[in-house]
Amino acid sequence: MRTGDEFRQGLADGRRVFYRGRRIDDVVSEPELALAVDHSAICYDIAADRPDLAVAEVDGEQVSAFYVAPSNLSLEAVKLQISRSFDPTRARDYVSVIAGIDRL
Repeated sequence: MRTGDEFRQGLADGRRVFYRGRRIDDVVSEPELALAVDHSAICYDIAADRPDLAVAEVDGEQVSAFYVAPSNLSLEAVKLQISRSFDPTRARDYVSVIAGIDRL
């Protein structure tokens, strides 16, 4: 599994990206796409740092936990689990993850 930084580096592979009718040369530094890039990078970091948080079982199959809405945990329990898995000194990662959960 690659890290968030490796994911970001992988986006600079020469692909042609168009957004809202204009070509984007650098997806990572494009202000309107930065949040989506950062969110995906955080998912890679969680999977690399805590694989136990990255996989969920649904109907007997292992799937990415990032696409499964919590059904038997309260929102506060999910926040607590994630906050314990990240170093708060990594403020950008920590705030982005918690802010994203508040939108569930």
